[in-house]
Amino acid sequence: VLSDCINAKWADTDGMEKGLPVFTSYKELVLHEGYAKLLFDNQAQVTIEAPAKFQILAEDKIHLRYGRIYATVPPEAIGFMVTTQNAKVIDLGTEFGVEVDRRGDTCLHVVKGKTTLIAGEKSNKLSMDVIGGAAKKVSADCQAVSDIFYDECFFVKDIDSANGVIQRGDTQPSINYI
Repeated sequence: VLSDCINAKWADTDGMEKGLPVFTSYKELVLHEGYAKLLFDNQAQVTIEAPAKFQILAEDKIHLRYGRIYATVPPEAIGFMVTTQNAKVIDLGTEFGVEVDRRGDTCLHVVKGKTTLIAGEKSNKLSMDVIGGAAKKVSADCQAVSDIFYDECFFVKDIDSANGVIQRGDTQPSINYI
C-alpha cells in the first residue's frame, strides 16, 4: 500500500495514490520528485526518496534500479529483501538504507540490527553479514565490496504528510516541510 507521500511526482500516476495498493511485479515505478512510503503486507515499511526507479517483486522483496530507500523491518518480516543489479540485501531484523546511483554502484547503511549482503554473480558470489553502524559499497564495475563511511542521516527514514514531517537520522531534528 502507498501509505503516505509528500510532493510525490510519478512517471505514471495510474494507481499511485495514497492509501491504494501497489501490486506485486506490476511494473517498474519511477518517482521523479518527492517522497513515498510503502507498507508491505508483512508490515515492512519502505521510505523512498526521489529520484528513484523500483519494482515490487513480492510481498517481501523490492528491486531498486536507482535511488534511495530506507527499510524498517519488524520481527514478523525478517527475510525482507532489497535487490539491485549487483547485490542482494537480506534483512535479519533491522533498519537499513540502500542507495543505487546511476552508474549502478550499490551502497548499504545498516542503522540497527543485522543484514546479509550478497554481492557478485553466480560463479563469484561474496556473502557477508553487515551490522548496525556499518556501511558497504558494491562496485558496479567489478562488484568488489568495500567499507564506506557510515552516515545515519544519509536516508529519509520516515515521512508524515499529516504533520509535515520528513525525518532523517535520530540525531538530526525532523524537517517540517510545510
